[in-house]
Amino acid sequence: MPFVLTREKNFIYPWFLETGQETGIKQFGSILPDFASGETAEFQKEDYSKAFAHYLSALGKSRVPGDSAKALNALGRTSSKLKQFDKAYFFYSSLFPNLGKELSPSGLPFSYFAISQLIKLPLPEKQTETAGLTGLFLEQMDKGIFPLNPGTRTILEEISVWLSKVQQNKDQKESFSHLLESLSSKLDFIANYRSKIREAIESGRQSELPAISENYKTFGITSGDHPELIVINTDRENPAGFVLSLKNLWDSVTYHLPKEIKSEYTINLFSGSSSSGVFDGLSARTEL
Repeated sequence: MPFVLTREKNFIYPWFLETGQETGIKQFGSILPDFASGETAEFQKEDYSKAFAHYLSALGKSRVPGDSAKALNALGRTSSKLKQFDKAYFFYSSLFPNLGKELSPSGLPFSYFAISQLIKLPLPEKQTETAGLTGLFLEQMDKGIFPLNPGTRTILEEISVWLSKVQQNKDQKESFSHLLESLSSKLDFIANYRSKIREAIESGRQSELPAISENYKTFGITSGDHPELIVINTDRENPAGFVLSLKNLWDSVTYHLPKEIKSEYTINLFSGSSSSGVFDGLSARTEL
């Protein structure tokens, strides 16, 4: 899988926000007085009707998308506490398709809060619409429109449980399965290789194999029983590269060799380029 990092070695692709990672997002703008009054009414006095009124006023005064998203999320939350589930659905769903990608000061997209609540609201008549919003949420996250984070796996598990109880056609099942698998794969990649990639960059050691295209260094790592290579260009403003399974590379090369030839092979990595899958009778060449 390819990856791109910031100079601080945080992931840009797949986009992932660590717990406590600085987002640069400012809390509130013109809605601060109304929103603060709403939080006091909601959390200290448990006066949800009064809190709702304050949040609604805050929404009317919002001038930036982040404030609007924060107000809509709060309106959905208080509507749910008031058992006004249709209203809650309206406000949460209003975060899609654009406002949900706005990040809270903690770095969580507001769509996380929205989807988590939409699939729990007791509104079976909204099931089809909710499935569509859930698909949009997963698609936007898979495209990197908003970041993965340490809580992503939890929301994916919640969605998987909900989908198991929802009627879907064949195309929907395949689409959801693909998106959930893709996102899980990204999370697994970050969990498995984050420290190894950072260690390769911070160690300052020389490339263990000839540099690829002059700038891409290669470092051997072992993941379970399968040797792998980290291929990375650390000279860029944003270090970038990919992790390569030597088993997969071997399978790709030997695929081009005649099956009737029974012999032992060796594999070499070298600089330069060649057409993919070139076979000259005794050897095969393929690009990384």
